[in-house]
Amino acid sequence: MRCRPHLAAFRSGRRHRPALYRTLVADRRLLIVLDNARTAEQVRPLLPGGRGCRVVVTSRNRLPGLLASEGARTVSLDLMDWEQAHSLLVGALGAERIAAEPLAAESLIALSARLPLALSLVAAHAAAHPTWPLETVALDLRRTRQGLDAFTGEDQMTDLRAVFSWSYQLVTGSSARVFRLSGLHPGPDLPVAAAAALAGTTPERVRPALAELERAHLISQLAPERYASHDLLRVYAGELAGSIDKEKECRQALWRLFDHYLRTADAGDQWLRPHRDPAVLPDPAGSPYVLSFGGYQEAFDWFEAEHPNLVVLIEHAAREGFDSHATHLARTITGFLERRGLWNTWVDVMWTAAQASQRSGDLQGQVMAHRYRAHALARQGRLDEALSESETALDLAVRSGDQVAQAWCQRVVAFVLAQQERLKESYDHDLIASELFKASGHRTGQALALNSLGWLHASTFAEYDQSVEYCTQAQRLYQEVDHKLGEAATWDHLGYAQRGLGNQAEAARCYRKALELYQELNDRYYQALMLQNLGDVDHELGDLEAAGGWWELALDLLTELNHPSAETVASKLRSIDS
Repeated sequence: MRCRPHLAAFRSGRRHRPALYRTLVADRRLLIVLDNARTAEQVRPLLPGGRGCRVVVTSRNRLPGLLASEGARTVSLDLMDWEQAHSLLVGALGAERIAAEPLAAESLIALSARLPLALSLVAAHAAAHPTWPLETVALDLRRTRQGLDAFTGEDQMTDLRAVFSWSYQLVTGSSARVFRLSGLHPGPDLPVAAAAALAGTTPERVRPALAELERAHLISQLAPERYASHDLLRVYAGELAGSIDKEKECRQALWRLFDHYLRTADAGDQWLRPHRDPAVLPDPAGSPYVLSFGGYQEAFDWFEAEHPNLVVLIEHAAREGFDSHATHLARTITGFLERRGLWNTWVDVMWTAAQASQRSGDLQGQVMAHRYRAHALARQGRLDEALSESETALDLAVRSGDQVAQAWCQRVVAFVLAQQERLKESYDHDLIASELFKASGHRTGQALALNSLGWLHASTFAEYDQSVEYCTQAQRLYQEVDHKLGEAATWDHLGYAQRGLGNQAEAARCYRKALELYQELNDRYYQALMLQNLGDVDHELGDLEAAGGWWELALDLLTELNHPSAETVASKLRSIDS
């Protein structure tokens, strides 16, 4: 009733209303909520002039103008944590129902991406069907998981697409396109370079768009040069790409993305494996943006950051019909996966590559995939499977007529047989590999075969002098071509031979040389083996304290790698304690 004297001013026109509003609230103590503001210009006329009011502004934009000119303070709201999401479900469905199916409740939270509105809609759906098990609700949600239909309410306030659209409508056309195409990226996060590849531009040009999308809360910055959005926003972006962008443009964007990752990974792999055999990459879509690296560590760090994306991209490339990209991506990530000891991932990646190369009729790709998969399986101790894969690779290599490929496959057969302690057969395959490498003039392969023969002379026949001769020849070849990984392996085998000759001090020196090289190369598995070997030498010399120190370091690495030989080292440590 007190406002009636101002009714005439209110009716006099829109331009007078903000001033009237400010006059009315000037001397009052009020908490004012300005919900879903789009710009700072919308908010400023509604900010009271007096000191008695407090204003809460909610927005899908950061509204930096309010921070600069009005002294506003920001409170960024992230997704709910698991405890908050669990409490929401308990409040909606009751503690008894949640406690009866805790795993299904966790699935509902995960499928809703911990987004309050999405989880509220799911909870309402479950509450409307009180006789349904929560697992049935989760299964129903999974069936529609590729879209947002499960998160559609009765009005715009409870329709997830509509709510997302309010943020999407805030951004410019170029930024909107970047957002839509980001939904095509299947990995867990979006590097700036990948966003540039999708958009067909450069990182310098795509950064302003990503910054605008972050201000609109359509993406968030996880770290410098890396962005992400929660799963449901990614689904929304993908839906928009499918409905607004032409199918051909989406296909071209994917092609650019695969090109970027493949050629960047190939450049990085050249630092990790500079002596690998050359490969012809598939034709690019235009001129792909490719990162360059200044050295080994920089390339290794890129793989460390990107391998979760690369693994998903390999599977996605195969699924989308980019079989050649899938095959070559698997090849380029091999050096990193081996040195990080990620053998489960290596096995899976090479299975995808084997299937992709078979579909595309790429015989060399099939040889590569089965050979590396055999190596990875052997590292896991799955020796029967490894032998079958290595024999498949060898058969395919013989069909190809490629002598170098045959030599590599003979070598991996020898490696698996040695793991099975079928040492005479292993030696025979290594001899064949050595002859094939020699006939092909392949110096790196020759060095590998000589080093393997040296190992077998020591471990199988106790011919330690012959072993030293072979391994020294291999070491010279490796040093001539600056092959540090191969050189490290020769120091390891020379250490074993010197132990056989009773030269423990020289053996320890060899193992330390190998350890230094493996540390430089970030090869954690072989670091662990060298630490174990150094412990063995000190144990043979009667220095139990030093032996235990080496073995503890080895055990830490092997445990981190989840390697079965960790128990062997643990047993050695227990023997010292007892």
